[in-house]
Amino acid sequence: MDSLQFSRRVTQVYLNALSGPFGKAENADDFQARVMDPALIKKVYDNMSKMEKAALLRIFLAAGTAPFEWKGLSRYTLNQNSESEGTDGPVPALPASELQVGLIYLRQKGVLFTFRKTWGEHVYVIPSDTAANWFQHIIDEFAGGTRNVLAAESAITTEHEAKRGLVFEVFHLLTFAARHELALTQKGTMHKRFVQKLAEKIQLDSRILSGLGFQYAYQDAYPASVAVVLDTALRAGLLTQSPDRFTLQTEELHRWLLRPVSEHQTELYRQFADLYRPAEIHLQLAALLLEMRAAGEWFPLVTVIHILQRLGVVHDSSSSDTEEHIDVLIKSWILPLTELGFAHLGKDSEQGWVFRWAIQTLIHPTLVEEDIEFPLDPRTEGIFVQPDFEVIVPPTVPLSIRWELECFTEPLRTDQVMVYRITKDSVFQAFEQGRSAEELEAFLNKNALYGVPDHVSLILEEWKQQWGRVYFSEVTLLRCRDERTASELVAQAALSKYIVAPIGPRDFIVHKDKMPELTSYLEKAGLHPRKGLVDPQGENTEGLYPKYDEQAALRNEEADAEERKPKGIVYSKTSVQYYDVETKLPGLEEAYPQLQEIPALWLQEFRTYHGSTKKEILAQAVSFRAIVKLREGEVEGTFIPLAIQDQRSGWSVSGYRAGSLVSLNADEIQELMLILPGVNEK
Repeated sequence: MDSLQFSRRVTQVYLNALSGPFGKAENADDFQARVMDPALIKKVYDNMSKMEKAALLRIFLAAGTAPFEWKGLSRYTLNQNSESEGTDGPVPALPASELQVGLIYLRQKGVLFTFRKTWGEHVYVIPSDTAANWFQHIIDEFAGGTRNVLAAESAITTEHEAKRGLVFEVFHLLTFAARHELALTQKGTMHKRFVQKLAEKIQLDSRILSGLGFQYAYQDAYPASVAVVLDTALRAGLLTQSPDRFTLQTEELHRWLLRPVSEHQTELYRQFADLYRPAEIHLQLAALLLEMRAAGEWFPLVTVIHILQRLGVVHDSSSSDTEEHIDVLIKSWILPLTELGFAHLGKDSEQGWVFRWAIQTLIHPTLVEEDIEFPLDPRTEGIFVQPDFEVIVPPTVPLSIRWELECFTEPLRTDQVMVYRITKDSVFQAFEQGRSAEELEAFLNKNALYGVPDHVSLILEEWKQQWGRVYFSEVTLLRCRDERTASELVAQAALSKYIVAPIGPRDFIVHKDKMPELTSYLEKAGLHPRKGLVDPQGENTEGLYPKYDEQAALRNEEADAEERKPKGIVYSKTSVQYYDVETKLPGLEEAYPQLQEIPALWLQEFRTYHGSTKKEILAQAVSFRAIVKLREGEVEGTFIPLAIQDQRSGWSVSGYRAGSLVSLNADEIQELMLILPGVNEK
C-alpha cells in the first residue's frame, strides 16, 4: 500500500496532527508529494532521535517492507522474553520500551501508518513508495552506504535486456479485448481458445514470472503471463469483470492512452513491487537497495549482498554463499523485472552480475540517462509509412497513436520498435469497426513523419470503393396473417408514418424506434399484435418468463461481494488492506499506561529505597518493559529487569546487565532509578 492510499483513508485532521513537515500537507495528494520528496525525507531523518533511528533500522531488519505486528520485533527486544535471539548479531537488541517509544514517534511523524485488526491488535506499515527513501538513509548511517558503483560500461555485457514493457503487454490485452467479446465460462474463466491467443500476443515467459512465487485465481486456466497482465488491467480499471464477461471500460481507456509510456512504466513498477515483492526479508531489502539506484547506472549485485551481510540479514560470507544469494536474487526478482521491461541484467568482467534500471527510478525520478528507452516526453514523435505498406513505430510513439494504428493494421513485429502492415483485410476490419477511409488517411497524414506515399493513398481510396457496395441490415418487419389484413393497413393513411417500405403483399418494414407508438395505434384499430418478436418460423424469441437459477443467483451474490474487494486475480501477500486504519495518533501512554500514577521521585533521583519500594520500582520496570539505573556494590549501570522471583529468604530479580543475563538479590541492589525512554531519557 502506498502513501496516497493510506492518506485517503484518514482525515485531514489526522494529517495535520502529524509532527514535522509531513503534518503541513493540505490534502492526500500533497501528503504523498511530501513523503516522497527526498529533501523533506532527509530533513525528517536528520532530525530523528537516536531512539527513532534505532527503531526504524530494526523495523527494516525484522519485517522488511511487509506489514508487521509488535511481536514481529521481539527478536530485537531484550526484555520481550528471556529467550531473545537478537544480542549476537551486528545490530543489538534494545529494551522493549525504547523500541516501542521509537515506534510511537515514527507514527507521530507519518513514517509509519497503523491498522487495527478485528480484536484491536495493531499492524504497522511503512508505505511502499517511501520505504526505499528511508532505507537509503539507514544504509548510509548503519552500513557504510552503497559503494562500488560502476560508472563505465566498457567491461559490461548485457545478458538480459529489458523487454518491451508491462505497459505494452497491457496495451495488447486491451486491443484484443476491443476486437473480441471476452465471454466467460461457467467456471468464470475466459474460453481456452482466447487464453491461447492472448498468451501468443503477450510476450512474457511464464517460467520466469513463476520465480516471483505468486498465487492467483484460476491458476489451472491462465498461464502466469496472462494472469499478470490481466490482473494489471483489472486493477487499473481498464477491464471489469461481471459473471459472464470481461468488459473494456472506454472512459478509463481514454485516460490511460493519454499518459506517456514512461509514466506508465514507473507507476506499474510501484504497483508490481507492492503486490509481488518477495516474502523473504533479505530479498525485500535487496529490492529496496536496487530501488535506490539512479536510472542508467550499473550496480554490482555483490555489493547488495555485502550490505545485507553488514546488517546481519545475510549471515554467510564465503564466496560460494555470496554467489548462491545472488543467484536467488536474480531468479526470484531481477529476471522478472527484465521480463516486464523494468530493468537490465548484465555482467562485468571483474565484479560479476550488475543491474541497471530501464525506467525512471523512485528515489531519483529526474535522473534519466539519454539511453533509457522511455524518454520523459514521448508524445513528440511519429510513425514511418513505407512504400510497401509497412508502418514502423519507434518506442517513442504514444499509446494513443498506437491504439488507432492497431485498428487498421496487422502486426509484423512487436518488439521495442514495432512494425505493422496495412492490408486490405485489416482496412476492411477497421471499416467494420466504424472507421472511414477519410479518417484513416487523415490519421496517417497527421502522424507520418515523412508523409504517406502516394500509391498508399490511392490504394486506400480503391479499397474504400470496393467495401460496402452491398450490405446486410437487420430490420423490424410487420407481418400480416393474410392479404386482407394487409389491405386494411394500407387503407389507413395514418399508418404511413410508421412504414419504411412494403415487402411483398402482406409484409412491411417499419421504424424500430416507433414500435411502442405503432403497437398502441394497432390496438386501438382492433388489430392486436402478438407480444414480443416472432422468429421466421413463428416462435416467440422474447418475453418468456425466466426460470429461477439458484447457481446464477449465487454467482451474482459472489460478484457483488467481489466489487467490495480490490479488483484483480492475483492474491495479495498481505491482508492489511482489509483492516481499519487507526485514525488516532498515539501518545506515550500507549507504552506506559497509568504513567501519571508513577511517583515522580522514581524518575528523578538516583537514590536508595526501602526493600519493598525497590521491588515496586523493579516490578513497574518489568510491566513497562523498561530500564532501571542501579548500583550494585561498586558497579553502576543500566539493568533491564525480566522477572522478580520471591524466595524464603527474600526476593531476587533476573535481567540483562551489559548484555549478559544475571540475577540480583534484593540486598545487592543499592541506589536505584526508573528509566523510561521518552520520559526521563530522550
